[in-house]
Amino acid sequence: MDVQMPSTFQGDAPIALTAAVTRLDEQGATVPVADAYVALSSTCGSLNPTAGRTDAQGRLAASLTPSGCSAAVSVTALASENEGSEPKARKTVTATMGTAEVEDLSIFVGGDAPSTPGHILVTGSRSDDSDFRTSVPIAEVGSLQALVDSLLAGSSRIQRGVRVLVSEAVALSLTLGRPAEGVSVSSLTAAACASNIGLSVGNVQSAVVRGCLGRVALTTGDAGSISVDGARDTAVTISSGKAESVSVGPGVSEPASGMTVNVSVGSYGYLQVRGTANSVVNVRGTLAAPSEESRGLLDISGNSNLALGSITGGAIGSSLVSSNSFASPPSIALGNIDNGFSIGANTGLSGGSFTVGDVGDAGIIGNTGLSLDSITMGNVRYSLTIRDNRGFSDEDAEAFARQRSVGRSTTIEGNEP
Repeated sequence: MDVQMPSTFQGDAPIALTAAVTRLDEQGATVPVADAYVALSSTCGSLNPTAGRTDAQGRLAASLTPSGCSAAVSVTALASENEGSEPKARKTVTATMGTAEVEDLSIFVGGDAPSTPGHILVTGSRSDDSDFRTSVPIAEVGSLQALVDSLLAGSSRIQRGVRVLVSEAVALSLTLGRPAEGVSVSSLTAAACASNIGLSVGNVQSAVVRGCLGRVALTTGDAGSISVDGARDTAVTISSGKAESVSVGPGVSEPASGMTVNVSVGSYGYLQVRGTANSVVNVRGTLAAPSEESRGLLDISGNSNLALGSITGGAIGSSLVSSNSFASPPSIALGNIDNGFSIGANTGLSGGSFTVGDVGDAGIIGNTGLSLDSITMGNVRYSLTIRDNRGFSDEDAEAFARQRSVGRSTTIEGNEP
C-alpha cells in the first residue's frame, strides 16, 4: 500500500492525504483493492476520518490538521479486511514544518468574484510556488485570526505585501506581526462604509488606506510612505515608528471629504495634505529632512474647510501653505527652510501661527484674515514678497520686512487692512 501526503506543511493549515491499497494479480500486475478497511493514526494533530473503506480505485481520502505539530508529523495507515482483523499492510509517511515564506496575502471581504457574498476569502502564495485559498463566513469573522496565523506559520515576513479589500460591512481585527513590502486597506463598494477594521503589521515600505471604510486603525513598524487616499467619511488612525512621507488627499475616484485622519509617527520627512474637504487632519511627530540628500517638505494646499492639527519640526527644504480655507487656524513651527516659505491665498488664518527660522525665499501673497503678528520668521536669503493680502497694510508689511535681513529684493504692494 501507499500513502500520498505533502512532504512539508505550514502551521495549522490542513493537509490532504490519500491512502491507496493494492495487490498483485495473477499476471503480476498491481491492481487496486476496493472495500479494504484502512485505519489511520498520526503522531500529532487530528485526522478526519480516522478510518474507512477504500473506493473502487482502492483509495481512502483524509485530511490532517497539524495542530500542535511543532516540527514534523507522521501518519500511519493499516490496511485489513475488517475493523479489528489482522493488518495485511502498513505504511508510514512523514511531513516536516515548511520554511517557505509567504509572498503575498489578500483578504477579500464579501462581494463577487473572487470572493462570495457573506464570506471572507483569504488567498496568497508562498516562495515554493504553492498557493493557498480558504474562506470563512463574515458571521464567523472571529475565527479569521487563527486561520491567518496558521497560514503565516513558519514565514518571517510577507514578501510582496498585504491587501484587505472590503465589499461588505465588517468588524475585523487582525494582528499579522510580520514585516511586509506594503499594506493596504481599500473599499470596493459603498457597503464597506459601515466597517470597523483594525490591522497590525511590522515594518512596511508603504501603508495605504483607500476609500470609504467607516473606521480604520492601522499599526505598523517603521514605514516608507503613509497614504490616506479618498477615505471619504472615514475615521483613520495610523501609528508608525517613523515614516519617510505622509500624504492625505483624494483617491482616483473617491473625494477626500468628511475624513478624520490621525497619524502618529516618531518622525517623518514629507507631509502633503491636498484637495480635502470638510476634514480633520492631525499628524503627530517631528517633520524634518530625512537625510542630507533628501530635504523635507511641507505642502498644505487646495483644501476646503480643513481643521489642521499643529505641525512641528526642524529644518526642511520647502514649506507651502496655499489656497486653503481653514475651519480652525493652523499652528506650524519649523526650523530653517532652505528654499521657499510660502503662505498664499488662504482664508481662516486668524488666530493661527507660523514660526520658522531662516528661509531661502519668502512669499506672503493673497491671504485673507492673516496677521503679520502671527508670523515669526528669521532672515531671508534671497527675496521677500508680501502682496495682495487682506488683514494688514503695506506699512505693516514694510515694518515686518525691516525686522529681518533680505539678501536680494523685497516686493510689497496691494496689501489692505
